Amino acid sequence: FIRNLHRKKTRYFDRFFLTGENIRGYDMAEIGPRSAPEEGGRKEGDVLGGDRCLSLGASLSFPIVFSKTPFGIRGQVFYNVGNVWNTNTSLKKAMNAALSSYGVGVMIPFGNVGDRKSVV
Repeated sequence: FIRNLHRKKTRYFDRFFLTGENIRGYDMAEIGPRSAPEEGGRKEGDVLGGDRCLSLGASLSFPIVFSKTPFGIRGQVFYNVGNVWNTNTSLKKAMNAALSSYGVGVMIPFGNVGDRKSVV
């Protein structure tokens, strides 16, 4: 969490934001406290970020065998959950409003990069 020693409110660029890297299937502009729609921007309100955040994820990876030659292709089952909130919101209320995603995917190695990309 963020604790600001000199101001009562944290600056926008010091706040936490969760993205699709944290909770699969969501954009940065979808998670956390929002401004009022009449303040401009998106019709559902702009995401303002928060002073606190929690992001948890679990995944199970397993080899997919197409032949006797290993290609390094793996299957994956995953679950992600998280939220962003401010100091005036209780943890219980923040967790009741948490967003989650789950699914299956395939991880395919691309050359010698050493990083596997998930295709969901």
